[in-house]
Amino acid sequence: METRKRPSPAELSNEELVATLDRLARCESRVTAVVVAHLAELDRRELHTVAGFRSLHEYCTGRLHLSDHEAYLRITAARMARAYPRILELLASGELHLTAVKFLAPCLVRSENPHELIEAARHKTSKQVALLVAQVAPKPDVRDSVRKLPTPKAALTSSGLFTPGAAQAGAAPAATPPPATPARRPVVAPLSLGRYKVEFTATEALRAKLVLAQELLGRRVGHGDLAAVVDQAVDLLIAKLKKEKYAATTKPRPRKEAPSSAAWDTRNVPAEVRRQVAARDGEQCAYAGPDGRRCTARTNLEFHHHEPHALGGRTSVENLSIRCRVHNVFEAQRLFGPWRGPPVVREAPPPYEVQVALRGGNSFRNEVRHESCVVPVGVGPTRGAVDPPR
Repeated sequence: METRKRPSPAELSNEELVATLDRLARCESRVTAVVVAHLAELDRRELHTVAGFRSLHEYCTGRLHLSDHEAYLRITAARMARAYPRILELLASGELHLTAVKFLAPCLVRSENPHELIEAARHKTSKQVALLVAQVAPKPDVRDSVRKLPTPKAALTSSGLFTPGAAQAGAAPAATPPPATPARRPVVAPLSLGRYKVEFTATEALRAKLVLAQELLGRRVGHGDLAAVVDQAVDLLIAKLKKEKYAATTKPRPRKEAPSSAAWDTRNVPAEVRRQVAARDGEQCAYAGPDGRRCTARTNLEFHHHEPHALGGRTSVENLSIRCRVHNVFEAQRLFGPWRGPPVVREAPPPYEVQVALRGGNSFRNEVRHESCVVPVGVGPTRGAVDPPR
């Protein structure tokens, strides 16, 4: 019997690659549900004990060669599926993932409507499920805390080995410095509806600034409420950044005269245009895929010319939209090919009369023209996304 060789991913077209990956992901979901179902039955019969393992977790790591995390997720799902078979159906269809089951497990035991909770977690990301759990089982607010992190007391010899008596005996500093401890990731975890726990590591300088802000605010925040201090500081920072990036202001300067056609022959985006484009696109990347799904990025945003400036496109509200850096570069390279030149594109300042028309009497610094450059660059008070040249 002749067997056909399955093509490698590199041999597939774009459409075939996407379709194949979707099919494989569905197959993986079904296989995961089958594994969880078998694991639940093995746990019920306690066959891991017969096989010589002290626990089901040890069986999964020693016999099935799963990692600790993989074993924990599957064991939790298996034990929850024994009580709530609906979990297996949703795992098989891909509507529920193992991490969601892990988050739901403590709540399902205590919930009066566990089946409604399971249905509410369908098609949700891990963060969305964590928020759902916080709404169902709220936790109390955490107290304000600013404390010094402990310093390691272990002393290292020149060979890097730990010697318990080195620190007490006043030994000389180790020739080899201890390895750097990886920084802890900031924690933003939901506690209840509308309440979050925020935890991060600050420098001594930041701590001093927080204390000074508490002292300056005085009675305006209750008992030096640290959350209120940070809230007011972030409000000021957001207003400053929006003014720089999108020219956001409560009192926009009126334009003294309509700009001439030459005024639009620039890559710089006037303040009025930036405000209108940002408001229209909701300060979010406006790129949409073939299926209509819009990019959700709100960071590293740039202004994108639909008709490239290098091909005569105007810097107008109709011809501009917001793109994240990834999609701005993607669209430029799709039209002009990969860019291998310098990372900055500049153009010469426009005539003074054009500056007056664009800024209502105030001159502004433009970018310097470079006819052979094509890359999207970051936006700022006077910088817009740059499209490729002719």
